[in-house]
Amino acid sequence: TLLKIMAGQEPAEGDVRLGHNVILTYFGQHQAQELSGDLTVLDTVYHAAQDMTVTKVRSLLGAFLFTGDEVEKRVQVLSGGEKSRVALAKMLIKPANLMLLDEPTNHLDIKGILWLENILKNAGFSFICVSHDRAFLENICRNTMEIGKFYPDGYFRINGSYRKFKKEKEKFRLLSFKKRFDPLIEIIPINEGCLGKCTYCKTKCARGNLFSYSIESIKKCMKNAIDSGAKE
Repeated sequence: TLLKIMAGQEPAEGDVRLGHNVILTYFGQHQAQELSGDLTVLDTVYHAAQDMTVTKVRSLLGAFLFTGDEVEKRVQVLSGGEKSRVALAKMLIKPANLMLLDEPTNHLDIKGILWLENILKNAGFSFICVSHDRAFLENICRNTMEIGKFYPDGYFRINGSYRKFKKEKEKFRLLSFKKRFDPLIEIIPINEGCLGKCTYCKTKCARGNLFSYSIESIKKCMKNAIDSGAKE
């Protein structure tokens, strides 16, 4: 939905403002299903090209793993992965410097995913990619961002790979634990002998109104609280 809003394909509150000279193009999850089955691979991409000869389009399709007579196949006989490559070729052949990719690895086989990783890693353009394929994200990301109401600014972003993002996110979570619970632990007395039912890491003392804090219960409770906040 976010990428569709950015591409102007879905209405939303607020404004989408592009930077100076930014030209974007959008690849949706179901882009391959919207191709005309009666056209050949070559015709599909050639019709989307601007000022390109058939020879140049054939050469381009070679980079998309379509060589020789394969470019004369009708789209309707292609596999899901092949259709996705045709849809990507159709998008990439258009002049743009910002590409929005919504689950681009859907329907791609391993060969196709590796091919797409290579294209994006060597891309001379910017792209924003949404994907559930973590290995794919790890191999292509240079900046990683997660959006959620839990974050003070509405999002958490780091400059680096998906693996680095996960480490930094965990540091953020632990810091949130500390900020939220350290003051409580400091001002409320701890009694090792407290018994009772734990609710948000506190147990009412059987001998008074003291509260006992278990490190493990704090970690468990705060993980649940953080996760709940991130999902909202």
